[in-house]
Parts: sequence; C-alpha cells; structure tokens
Amino acid sequence: MNWKIYQLLRFVLIVYTVQSSPLLAQSEIPFAPNSVYDLKVPTPKSILGFELGSRPVRHSDVLKFFQVLANHSNRIQLRTHGYSHEGKELIYAIVTKPENLEKFNELQAQRTRLSDPRFITQAEANSIAEKIPALAWMAYTVHGDELSGTDASLLLAYHLTASHDSLTLQLLSELIICIEPIENPDGRDRFVNMVYQWEGQVPNWDTQSLNHTGTWPRGRHNHYLFDLNRDWLVAVNPETQARIRAIQELKPQLIIDAHEMGSDKTYFFNPPDEPINHAVGDLTRKWWKIFGSEQAKSFDAYGWSYFTRDTYDEWYPAYGSSYPLYFGAVGILYEQGSTQGSVVKRSDGTIHTFRESVHHQFVSSISNLKTAANNRKSLLLDFYTLRKQGGVSGRKDDPLVFYLIPDTTSTRFQRFMELLKLHQIEVRSAEKEFNFDAYDYWSGKKGSRRFPKGTRIIPLDQPMGRLAKVMMEFDPRMTTSFLTEERKSLEKKSDSKIYDVTGWSVPIAYGLETYWSSQKPAISTQPASLVEEKQRRVISPENPPFNSSYGYLIRYNDERSIRALSTLFEKGFKVRTSEKPFSIGGSFYGSGTLLIRKHENAPELLSSLKNIAEANGIEIIPTSTALVESGSDLGGDAFPILLLPRIAILTGPGIDPTSFAPLWHLLDVRFKQRVTLLSTTDFNRFDLARYNVLLLPSGNLSLALNGSGQKKLKEWTENGGTVIAMEASASYLADSSVGFTRTALRSQVSKRLSEYEKAILNEESTVTVDSLSLWSGKIELSSQKQSNKGDELPPDFENRAKLFMPRGTIMAVQVHSEHWLGFGADRKVGATIFTSDILVAKPPVEVAARFENAENLRLSGLLWPEARQAWARTAYLTRESKGKGQVILFAGEPAFRAYYHATEQLLLNAIYLGPGLGTRFNLGW
Repeated sequence: MNWKIYQLLRFVLIVYTVQSSPLLAQSEIPFAPNSVYDLKVPTPKSILGFELGSRPVRHSDVLKFFQVLANHSNRIQLRTHGYSHEGKELIYAIVTKPENLEKFNELQAQRTRLSDPRFITQAEANSIAEKIPALAWMAYTVHGDELSGTDASLLLAYHLTASHDSLTLQLLSELIICIEPIENPDGRDRFVNMVYQWEGQVPNWDTQSLNHTGTWPRGRHNHYLFDLNRDWLVAVNPETQARIRAIQELKPQLIIDAHEMGSDKTYFFNPPDEPINHAVGDLTRKWWKIFGSEQAKSFDAYGWSYFTRDTYDEWYPAYGSSYPLYFGAVGILYEQGSTQGSVVKRSDGTIHTFRESVHHQFVSSISNLKTAANNRKSLLLDFYTLRKQGGVSGRKDDPLVFYLIPDTTSTRFQRFMELLKLHQIEVRSAEKEFNFDAYDYWSGKKGSRRFPKGTRIIPLDQPMGRLAKVMMEFDPRMTTSFLTEERKSLEKKSDSKIYDVTGWSVPIAYGLETYWSSQKPAISTQPASLVEEKQRRVISPENPPFNSSYGYLIRYNDERSIRALSTLFEKGFKVRTSEKPFSIGGSFYGSGTLLIRKHENAPELLSSLKNIAEANGIEIIPTSTALVESGSDLGGDAFPILLLPRIAILTGPGIDPTSFAPLWHLLDVRFKQRVTLLSTTDFNRFDLARYNVLLLPSGNLSLALNGSGQKKLKEWTENGGTVIAMEASASYLADSSVGFTRTALRSQVSKRLSEYEKAILNEESTVTVDSLSLWSGKIELSSQKQSNKGDELPPDFENRAKLFMPRGTIMAVQVHSEHWLGFGADRKVGATIFTSDILVAKPPVEVAARFENAENLRLSGLLWPEARQAWARTAYLTRESKGKGQVILFAGEPAFRAYYHATEQLLLNAIYLGPGLGTRFNLGW
C-alpha cells in the first residue's frame, strides 16, 4: 500500500475512534498521526525518560531536551537571551531548514531593513518579502502554573527537527521558527514541584485536591511574585527585558502566547472579545480572522471544543499577545483548560488529561505556523505597512507628538528614557526652547506652552510609534457600544466584562511632566543621548572644601536621596530631616532635606559621604554653620532625628501576590534593604518587637489577624510600631467591626457623611486676619455653609457606587505638601484604583493625600458617574497616631505593578521617615 494512503486511512480511523469513544481514545491519539520521524533524532521519551504529556517537565528537563536536539539535528540552533531572578537560563531555539540557518544573519539583515519603512520603498519591500522567510516567535508558560504550553513546545521542537512530512518541510522552508519553551522558569519549577509533591499512586481528578491547587503562591508568578504577563510595557523584570531585547532584534511577524485557564473551560484562541484597543487596526483584525478560522478547522478535525470572542479582550496593551500588535506583528493568545499536569474531572462529568492539553497546544501551534507559511509574503508586507503607519491614526485631534520636559537628574526621567530605548522607541531632543500648543494630562485642555531646550520629543510617525502611543497616551476611551454592554451587564447581572485595568499611561504613573499635540512643531532636533543623560546624573560633592565644620545637607527630591538615607542607616550614622523649608548659603532647601550633623557622628563620616554621593549620583552639600537665612536653624527642634527602619512584610495565604511583589522588589532589589517576610499562617507566634515597620499588602487579613492576631498587632502598634496597609488590607483595618483605626469605610458611615465633608472644608479653609477688627474689638464670625450632600443621597447610592467601582482607573490625588508623608513628592499624582472600598477620615486622623473633586478626578480609564461622585474628595492616604505608634493607610496600591513611581514616593516616606517622624518610641531589638 502507498505510504501516504496508509497514513491518511490511519488518521481517518483515529478521528472516527475519537468521535465515537472520546473518553477511551483521547490518550491513544498520536500527536502527529501522519508524520514519519528521523530515527537519528532521539525521541522525547529517550531524552526525558517518560512520554511527553504523561507528566510535566521541569526547567532542567527543558534545557537538556533542547540541547540534545541541537546536538543531533542541523535544523536547530539554541540561544540564551537572559536569566531569571533565580539565575535560571532563558533560552529560545531557532528552527528552520539548514540553508536558512547558514545564512541567518543575511536574512536577518533583510528583515531589519523591512522593519524601517522610512528607508526603503514599497518596491524594495515587495522584493524583500518575495525572498525571505517570515519569522514566528512561539512563547509558552509565562504563568508558571499553566503547564501544558511548555510540554507542547518540546513536542513542537521535536516534530520540526525530526519530521519529514511535507507540511513540516514547508514550515521549515517558509519560516524561521523561534521557540521560547519557558517564559517563567522560576514559577514553573515552583508549581511542578508542588504537583510532584502531592501526587499519589492513584491519579486524582478532583480539582480541590492539593495536587491541583498547590499551596500559596502556586507558580503563576515569578520569583518576586510579579505577573510577567502584565510586565511587557514597563519591563520591570529581567525575564521581560530579555524577551523584549530578543524580539526587538529578531523582528517577528507572528507571536504566539500560550496560556491555560480554568479547568471547566475548553480552549480559547483569537479573535478576542471587546473592548479592543483603538490602536489595533484593520490589518490586525483581518489576520485574527484568518488565523482563527484555520485553527478552528484543525480543532474541528478532531471534534474538539473551543471558543473565540469571549472573556479575553484586547484593551490593555501589556500582555504577551498584545505587545506584538503595537510592534507590527500578529499576536495570538491560546487559553487551554487546565489539568495542573495530571487529570481533572469537569463539572459536566467529562475527564480531561494533561496529555490532551499538550496535544491541543501542539495542534494550535502547527495550525498557526501553517497559516503563517501559506501567507508568508502577505505577513511580511503587512509588517512593513504597520510599521510605516506607526502610531499615526489619521484621525483629527489624535496625538502625533509627545513632549517630555527634561529633568536629567531625576531617576524617574532617566528610567523612562531607558524604557523607551529598550522598546526601540526613538526620542529626539529640542535644540532650542520653543512655543507650541499642546495638551497636558491634568487639565486635558489645549493651551500654548513654552518648552525648554532639551525637551524630549517622541513622534508617533516612527516604526515603534504605535507602541509609543499606547504607552504614553493619557486617556484612551472605550467605544460607546462596549460601554452600553458593560453598563447593561452591571445593571442586570452585577458582572463586569472588563478583564484588567482600564488606564495605564506610563508618564502619568511615573509622574513626568508630559504633553501631546496633534501637529508637529517646526523646530530643530537631534537624537536624545542616553549616555549623556547618565553622565549628567552624577553630581560630585561641592569643592572646595567638601569637609565641613558643622554638617552636611542632602536634598530630598529623588529616590536616590532615599537610597543614600538607607545606606547612612546601614552604616549606623545619625540622620535628621527638616520639617519645613529653609534657606542657607543663598540656596533653598525643601521640606524633608536630610541633615547629618558632624558632631553626632563618627569620624569616618566624611569618607562615607563621598562614597555615598558617588554611588547614588547625588549632591551632598557641606555647611560650616547652623545659622540659616530663613526657616529654622539647623540646630533647632525643626530637625528631628530619623530612626532606622526595621522592616517586615506580611505575606503568605490571603495576601495578593501582585500587591506583595512590588513591595518586596522595591526594597530588596532597588534599595538593597534587608526585609523580613512574615507568613500569615504563623503571625501569632512571631516576635514583632524586632521590627518597627510592618507592611500589609492588599489581601484578606482575616487568616493572620484573627482575634489574637488583631490584639497582637494593636499592642505592637501602640508600643511604637508603624503599620502601613494598602487597598484591601487598609479596608480591613478601617472596617468598623475590626475597630483598629478611626479612618472609616464610606459605606459604613453613609448617614454621617456631612461630618466628613465638614472636616474637608475645615482642612481646606484659608486663614485671614482682619487686624483692624481684631484690635478694635469688633467681632464678625462667618459661618461655613455645610452641603450635607451625604444626607441627600439615594438610599441605595453606596451599593451602586460599589457596583460601578473604578476598575484600574487612574485618578487624580492632591498631596498635602506640608505633611511629612508628602515630602519630596509631586503636589499632584495619579493613583490607580481597582477597589470598591472608599476611605473617609476626619480629625484626629490626618489626611496626607486626598482625591480630587468630581470634575477633575478621572485622569485615565473608566469611571462611572456613581463612582466619580462617591470617590471625590475622599482619602487616598491617611495617618493616625495609635499609642506611641501609628497607622498609615493607602486606599489603593502606591507601588502598583512597580511602575507607579509618583505614588511610590509616598510609600517610601512612610517606610523611611515614619519611624522617626510619626512615632514616639524607638523599639529595641
């Protein structure tokens, strides 16, 4: 019998068997029924010691597997593109026909030419697209506990290196296929170890069993517990940075992002659901339909279930399947119903195995690669077209240029410039100052602005302009049709269709002075130099002489100042801070300025200060006098001493890993600060006297702070501790049933809102004195009119405010500059809010930062009228004395996803200034 006819009949028989007896036959289906494999290439079982799909592989298995393939096949090359936080190697494999590998650099040079349409014509692009293979980047398991993708990637690699069927040979000829088998090796190994630890000899399909649930924090997140699938825009983590560098270098036309979802679900692939980001154009939507229809046919051949256009939207641009859309490539999301590496019984009674999941992911990968190969030239030309369009929408009054006011001594500014460079977004620098009409994010209004020399200019008519637009635009807006559906879903089902945050503007989160215009200014510019900016950051100590007879000053206006403070603490030096602004030596110093008195410190102070200045790129100013020209003298009581923060972070079951992650990373990685991680499960047995700062990330604190836990925390705080709670944890402490703080939940004091509104009026009132009336004895008392709005609200208003809560909305916050929690911070900041709990406070609670009024509250993202009214003028940051200690509450997460640097400053103040400025007792250890 002809071999091809035999294979075809065999495949038909298998499909028939599956459809007639699916539960019996699924595990018997060959992964690629019509393939013949080269016996010179070792089989997966011979490499791993077990059949692929029978159990999940570890990171070490993956490295071994790909190395063996590379040693036995001339179709594959391996590259290391980075390392995880735990030092695990990040690899990708380049798989294509040997001739393509031999001239890889030549082909890559042509693809790079195609990627910048400013320098080649359409005719040249057509010529390149005729000749070169398209490049597909296949990425698996960014969430470590979504296991099947990695195992499918091994199967894909083996199939492409060993199979000789016609389709495989076509894929190798038409494509260069880059396989990234594990995007998150730290998380995957953590979860696979749990699966192996809790598996028994008898497979357990109950999804509530430990071998399925794992233990906190499972493996979704990386080492520091970041969700790497939310990290693409801001690239906080080394895994993301490495991946972006590789993708920017290779410039793929197709990127696959393979995930898993709940066990009861089947399989999802594109097209996505609404809302879809308005920067996603018709070309992308066309390709979603093409790839999706072919993928559907591949699943229909097996009788497998799947769905599209449901649950998973394409609004937030920071996912692995989203980043390609703003790069010029096609991005496709896979979501496979999870089995946690074994077998599950679904609620409908059907059994689903890990092997089936691996098979689904493999078939999807082959299907999409086939579609890419069949459309190779069109994919390349649309890649060229999308990069030619850049971020120019063609719509009137849409952004065309962004302007960033330069501050080369600012860490935030420098970090943002480095981020743009990572994404290969081009930045220009104005050679002279200029005037131009532009919009800002505070007012949202157009006005004439004077921009200084050196203003950074980011035009959107560049190859990476589409990404620059979605990163920087202040207020992307959802369509009316989607908002109607969302409102209907909330009203009828109390269910939101929104999957993630609705606002994310990076300049707002960074707190950078940024503007945009819909026209280009006619000015001279030059490329912005990152090297020059790095050199300008470092400011040497003033000379001569650096030595001082009295002390030294450090301006408190950047996170580098706080890093210097942390080092001074570590070395045991005594540091003070100014409670008010002052002037000395003809220079102005703001509140929070650090003072190191020479007579209070050891002789080695001078040499240490020089090292600290150089290491942190800060200016340390010597002063030989304590006498100031304005403000309080340096030897007075207005310079209290700061206390070394001894920091603990509560973590473990009940704590939101994504809230914990930026706190741990901030202190451990960026500030090199020693921190203790306390588990919620053992809170009652810990000796809290060792710490004077306790951070409570957002989460459900009821596990840790049961009756005795609350008492323990209360006693520690009253003895001088500083407790800092965020979002859900702040709401827990503010709950009247807990009774920990006088800050209240708005919903619990709705009948007494007028008391809190009166407090706001008193807080904001200006004091004027009529001296003539005072000395003459004439007395006039003006009464403040109270609005009593709280008493006039509909009975169900609080419930509706919760229903229409902000969902990742960026809201404007006013910071009280005179409060020490606001030292060094911007007077206005944008805070992301994703909660229904609203905090209100009145004296003796101090409100250090408050949300703006209703009209000016929303900066970016969706904010329904009910939420706008409810959140206006409520508390974002409160501080309250409790015995000798204090309670500090944030209504949101100030370090949200580790890129909200403007609100992060408030958190750093709470940590580093709090023990000295907010407590009355120095805890000993």
